[in-house]
Amino acid sequence: MDMFYKKLSLYLSENQNISKDDEELYGYVEKMEIMYRKLYPSIPFPRGEIFPSDTVCVYLQKEGKITLQNMKWGFSSSLSKNLIINAKSETLKERVMFKNILGNRCVILANAFFEWSQDASHQKYIFRRKNEPIYLAGLYKEDHFVIITKEASGVMKDIHSRMPLILE
Repeated sequence: MDMFYKKLSLYLSENQNISKDDEELYGYVEKMEIMYRKLYPSIPFPRGEIFPSDTVCVYLQKEGKITLQNMKWGFSSSLSKNLIINAKSETLKERVMFKNILGNRCVILANAFFEWSQDASHQKYIFRRKNEPIYLAGLYKEDHFVIITKEASGVMKDIHSRMPLILE
């Protein structure tokens, strides 16, 4: 098992201490695409920007093996007409929607993420790493997932109060 799968396995097995691999983004996406084409030969590999309610392939662990699964971004809620697309890391154990699925961890591979300023301009900002993937932590239920967020840090604090939980 190479480092790519070891790192995913650590997180999916409930160990948060993941460090970045030195391989370039292309290698990660290539591995993801190879796995995806084996699992879904008749469905095109998703590329480009994604939006809530889009179907995305995410990594998860089933029967001790890391696999990809197509999942829809967002949970339905009887309390809101909007999809729940994020889960605050600070309240996961308290929120009814999340506390029973804490073991259902998933990893969303991205090359960037967007955030909009909370001021009147609502300016869109893009965050990426040069030639490196970004691993976003998530939780899933059936065939839907949410992205775990945390309090913003670094340059994000000036733009938005929250940011995705990025696995390092």
